[in-house]
Amino acid sequence: MSQKSDFLLERTQNFILRAKAYGIDLVVCGGLAIHMLSDFLGRESVRTWNHKDIDFIVPLSQFSKAIAFFKEIGFVKVFVPYKKRRLTKNHTRLGNVIEGQKILVDIYGLLRIPIVRIERNKTQIALISPRLELDNWIDRRQRLGSKPAIDLSIEFLKNVVNDDLIKEEDIS
Repeated sequence: MSQKSDFLLERTQNFILRAKAYGIDLVVCGGLAIHMLSDFLGRESVRTWNHKDIDFIVPLSQFSKAIAFFKEIGFVKVFVPYKKRRLTKNHTRLGNVIEGQKILVDIYGLLRIPIVRIERNKTQIALISPRLELDNWIDRRQRLGSKPAIDLSIEFLKNVVNDDLIKEEDIS
């Protein structure tokens, strides 16, 4: 795993703890969610982790508050590529440089978010439901074609979903 991936895992957990104090429920999605779920389930990944950004979903009622939170800690709005913009109209991308590392944070707002809860380093973390994450990765493969990282993520998520390994709940 790259040093940047380790750094982003640490920052993600820090953001979750800080946002919770503001009454913001940051739900991790994307590659970091798969990584955290894999670690939580004790599955050794055959995939090399190379995270480039942090993806969060928040209840739509907290969307503006989440943006304000990140701006308060030094993030600024940055360009959103078309591929991200088309996924939802309730999306923003923010960026910052922390400890010499560029961090991009994508925030999506949804009315209802199916989640699973895990514990990582004594912190409770909400991850997007593996079922919904699986749908997202299948969509990604349809758009981008088969790639090793995408295929490995899909196989892992299929196993988690089929084995019903973790309890889901909804937040809104």
